[in-house]
Amino acid sequence: METTAHLSNARITPRKARAIRSLINGLSVDKALAQLNFAGGKAAMLTHKLLKSAIANAVSNNEVEEANLRVKWLLVNEGFKFKRHIPVSRGSAHPFVKRNSHLTVVVEEIVPTTKKKTKKKEEIKTLSIEELATRDKEEGIDLKEKGKDKDDGGKTVDIAKSKQNEAYQIMKMQQQGGDKAKTHRRKTI
Repeated sequence: METTAHLSNARITPRKARAIRSLINGLSVDKALAQLNFAGGKAAMLTHKLLKSAIANAVSNNEVEEANLRVKWLLVNEGFKFKRHIPVSRGSAHPFVKRNSHLTVVVEEIVPTTKKKTKKKEEIKTLSIEELATRDKEEGIDLKEKGKDKDDGGKTVDIAKSKQNEAYQIMKMQQQGGDKAKTHRRKTI
């Protein structure tokens, strides 16, 4: 099932916005978000927000799992044009155009689901602070150390930061061409 998100009249030229299209077409949404995260520029930022909106639409409206989505395509059309003039010598003016873009992101399911999931209402169980502390002690979780892990050197490392660093390294390797020869690489990334 396809789900779309649309952004009208983004203040970026269509030519600049289309440069992002080849980065994310056909990728799973996790990889596409990672690509846009490290891509830099206004077009990547706008497309990143729009892709997150399309994912949220698919999850909330069509009850699709986020891991089961991929970017089908990104469409960039020309929007309104602002016609302006810049004054030059002898009282004349040179015209120029400020262009806008319409962006559309379409995401689809990788493996189509046959039946919709029904959400069951769960009873909300409230815990007191004492019950929470005893439960965490039984599980061996220290409240101060929650979300942290020890590395080989004995230092505490935030798990989220280490995963983000690992994803950054993978994306950098993919941008550089992986383990290929260094013959046709850009000088800076």
